[in-house]
Amino acid sequence: MNKVNKIKSFIQLDFLTIKPYFTLKNVSIYAVIVLILSMFSGNIASGMGVGMMLGTMYISYPFAVGEKSNMDALYAVLSISRKTAVLARYLYSLITNCFTIIFFYIISAAGLLVSMMTGNEVDLRISAATVFILAVLMAVVEAFQLPAFFKHGYSKAKFISVVPFAIIAAGIFMITVIERFGLIDSASEDNIINFIMSIPHGYIIAAACLLIFAVLYGSYRLSLKYYSKREF
Repeated sequence: MNKVNKIKSFIQLDFLTIKPYFTLKNVSIYAVIVLILSMFSGNIASGMGVGMMLGTMYISYPFAVGEKSNMDALYAVLSISRKTAVLARYLYSLITNCFTIIFFYIISAAGLLVSMMTGNEVDLRISAATVFILAVLMAVVEAFQLPAFFKHGYSKAKFISVVPFAIIAAGIFMITVIERFGLIDSASEDNIINFIMSIPHGYIIAAACLLIFAVLYGSYRLSLKYYSKREF
């Protein structure tokens, strides 16, 4: 079996691993939560944010199941190199992210549509920007989590994996405090927004994509380094 087929088989194995958690009941519950949040908030950010947080859960499941079943030792028996295992797990994460973003975007958009039909005010102006920003945050969070899982295993790293969410929550809290107490005057805030809006969107997207690539590549190299040193 060549390397490409091994990577493909590994990714398929990861999806089979999460299948027991990816039931119609679970997906329906998540979809309803996102739908309701989008309906009542009137914007796509709340629903997509929760949806992407749920998506990161599915990234950790293969590590949890693999640790419980001692799958790492099985990979060695099957002659799957650690480099192949790490690369395949990152590709699995990327595929999962794409499906998560598309699925929860559709659910969030449906929530906005229902909200509009009931006469509520809906903010459609920042939908695309919101999705892009949340996708970037999702990639950054997972770039932090994956090396921790590869280094320590799921049981030891599951507490470390919540650190990015705590940082994001703290950042949102700080922004809320700044806006609530007027620590930045409206003129300065407008200047910042106008400056950002003056930058061509193509440049922002290109810079963000390069940043994501650099972060993910660095994360991958770190994961490979940690995983290569583990003993099974």
